[in-house]
Amino acid sequence: MKAIIMLIGLSLFISAGLMASDKLDMRKKIESKSHNNRIGILQEADRCIAKATTNEEYKRCEQVEKKARQENKKDIKSMKDSERVKLFAQKKTEILSRIDQRRMKNEKVRTCVINSSNFKEMKECRPKREKRRKNK
Repeated sequence: MKAIIMLIGLSLFISAGLMASDKLDMRKKIESKSHNNRIGILQEADRCIAKATTNEEYKRCEQVEKKARQENKKDIKSMKDSERVKLFAQKKTEILSRIDQRRMKNEKVRTCVINSSNFKEMKECRPKREKRRKNK
């Protein structure tokens, strides 16, 4: 039983590390996409401005560029929001799993105490303290 709890704890520790790595990879991917989109918008605006021969054409180029920047900003925000929802779901699952592990551990201790017939046996039911790990 103790080995199972240790394996579950180890798997959560590893998955938390992978989740942080996945989070970084996703941030980098979204930011890279944003950069590429902005570069494309600027290049298109530069071509449009170079072709403009009147003030109206120039203003139209600026308006198109502004609209493209706004659309890009909305798209990137949507992507980030979607990733936040996924991260929340992962974190929620992890926390619920830890709660279930604690319940199993406490149930084992409870059963031990119920079955104990003296103070020595009851004292042996006390779970060993684990060192707390620092997240930061």
